[in-house]
Amino acid sequence: YKNQISRIDLIAGGNPLFMTLQNGQRAMSLRVDDVTGVANLLRVGNRVDIIVVYNGNEGTADTHGIATTVLQNVPILAIGKQYESTPGTPAPTASTSDGSSNSTNKDKGSSGDQSSSSSSSSSSDQKTEYNVVTFQLTSLKEAEKFALAMNLKDVKLYLTLRSQDDNEIGQAQTINSTEILG
Repeated sequence: YKNQISRIDLIAGGNPLFMTLQNGQRAMSLRVDDVTGVANLLRVGNRVDIIVVYNGNEGTADTHGIATTVLQNVPILAIGKQYESTPGTPAPTASTSDGSSNSTNKDKGSSGDQSSSSSSSSSSDQKTEYNVVTFQLTSLKEAEKFALAMNLKDVKLYLTLRSQDDNEIGQAQTINSTEILG
């Protein structure tokens, strides 16, 4: 049917994030702050490890804190509401607090306008404020593990940025606070 808009076209136009997931993969988000979210320095396409820290219960036999890596080498799909629909495609611009939108310099060849080049510096120079990070998980089991970690009492999750060249998945080690305190 020519000139008809399908349901998938409407959905994709509103949020193509689901189209980046392959069969079996899941996307989940985590609320972060400056400390747990690497000081707002993460970008779409970065990979992180997710560490869970349990502080222990004061006044009980369980007074020692522990830390362990829950998930490793997890790709970031979105930062706040910015995402990439396909690798190498710039993320859509987010609205600023005044309602205008931040625009990326799509015409990199048009550097004649000094005001636009000074106001649109490279993405590494711009600080993006966000409080939610969305991850690409490989399976429902990973999503369940992540959801459980997010909902444990007295637990805090931290993201650790990985080098783009580091894809190694190591054996997760649990560290007890007695190893730090002696």
